Amino acid sequence: MGRFFLIVFHPTYPRLILYAITIAIAYPLLLVPYSSLTFDVIGKSWKSAEARVEYIVVRELFLNAGRVASIFAFLTAVALFGEEAGIRVLMFVCGAGHLVIYWFVRRIRFTDGHPEHGRRERLLLRPKLAGERGRSPV
Repeated sequence: MGRFFLIVFHPTYPRLILYAITIAIAYPLLLVPYSSLTFDVIGKSWKSAEARVEYIVVRELFLNAGRVASIFAFLTAVALFGEEAGIRVLMFVCGAGHLVIYWFVRRIRFTDGHPEHGRRERLLLRPKLAGERGRSPV
């Protein structure tokens, strides 16, 4: 969220360039782990081998619904607050979204599900394949 302070209060061309560089570096560092976590959760879900496509379709539905909602939020903010103030308000609101995401994903834990292990948590889990002989689950 600190990157927004570069251009919210006194936007200049050099600050916009610095903002673009910061975003270019920070977004892959932020979005790649979130996407990986999403696919890890899908992989460990109930009937993930049989319903993998359905899980990904539902993920895409929510992702695109968020994009549509952000477009409507942008149009509403510009209509209510004007162009300059509306963009500043949205930058604060959307910038806080990454902190909100953290509160939702911080308690996600993966268990191996083996009854002898007492469902202990593991950092790295071996993928459970459908055939258990190394074949693809699909």
